[in-house]
Amino acid sequence: MEESIAKSDAGKSGPNQRSVKNFLINPAYQLRYVAMLVGCSLILTLVNAAIFYGYSRQNYMLVVDLNPLDSELKARLAYDFRTVIFELGISAVIFAAWMSVLGVILSHRTAGAMFNLKRVFKKIKDGDLDSRAQFRPTDDFHDVAHSLNEMLDSLSPKKPPQ
Repeated sequence: MEESIAKSDAGKSGPNQRSVKNFLINPAYQLRYVAMLVGCSLILTLVNAAIFYGYSRQNYMLVVDLNPLDSELKARLAYDFRTVIFELGISAVIFAAWMSVLGVILSHRTAGAMFNLKRVFKKIKDGDLDSRAQFRPTDDFHDVAHSLNEMLDSLSPKKPPQ
């Protein structure tokens, strides 16, 4: 038993370290969380981009058309405007990618805690009343784990002092 624990901990750099492949503990929950986060960020980005594009294009083209500029310079200004819009689009894509990474990280804190609680519940169901919930410092639901551990302490038979 101790050999298997030692082997499983051999590749870890510290306590409770997870590999990248195990970062999606509960993929259905975590990917739904990420999709909602990215969806909201894309909707907000698209609304802001539409408002910005509508007002700035109208005003920009009005200024360009009213100035006595030659057609080559007007074409250059229109190209510059399209370049700015393209760069804003690229920054929106980068923002959405960043939000997806952030969503996975934040959902992992919740999914990891739920995974741990499910494991403790299964052990209790199997009759192991000595099992306790151990969370990483960054996990959510520490208060739930503390309450569960207190409940298990009150249910466990008291051992006489030796």
